[in-house]
Amino acid sequence: MRDSMFAPQAVFQQAQSPAMWLFSAERLRNAAETILTDQLEQEVPYFRAVDAASEAAQRALVSNPDKPAMAEIQCEPPNYLPARVLYAFSMENALKGLAIARKPELVGAQNVDRALLSHDLNRLSTLASFTLAVQEAPILRALSHIGEWAGRYPVARNINQHIASNRVHRDPNELLDWGSQHPIMRGCCARMIDDLKTALPSSPSHFGVIVALPPRLE
Repeated sequence: MRDSMFAPQAVFQQAQSPAMWLFSAERLRNAAETILTDQLEQEVPYFRAVDAASEAAQRALVSNPDKPAMAEIQCEPPNYLPARVLYAFSMENALKGLAIARKPELVGAQNVDRALLSHDLNRLSTLASFTLAVQEAPILRALSHIGEWAGRYPVARNINQHIASNRVHRDPNELLDWGSQHPIMRGCCARMIDDLKTALPSSPSHFGVIVALPPRLE
């Protein structure tokens, strides 16, 4: 008889355990940090180029004040958006794991609970009973937006969503103020992961295992 621990339902339920959400959250956060560290040195040349373009645009405006002036920024910005996507996904995993740790009834036998299907980080914070600081709520709104589409695609799924998103921020990099709000993002994610670790009955091992099964009896 096949061991019940390897039955599909048991495997599916085990995959929903808080520890599994924790592992995903940590991997995503660590990968994001690799990108942020790599791209940090691009900030100085980029903002110098922004200043130079600003001055060039102002000079052009003085020369011809009857129409808007434009000057190209001669440098690419730091490639922070992929890291922010990963941070959004990391927080999502941490909050879903924390919600399950505090509400084990969310683990489903056949499907993931509908409450866990949300990608709205503020909504998931409420589900997980995770208290946000005042300055963290807008960061989570921005990360939810980035994780949904602004950090992955050039366009939203429909015109209304795209126009609404661009009323405030023309460039997705503005959503976290070009990196100045990264410390808040990092601190919030770290608290989520720490709270999830604290909610676990014991510290889970990050190492995989090899299982040797006895010969099956016919």
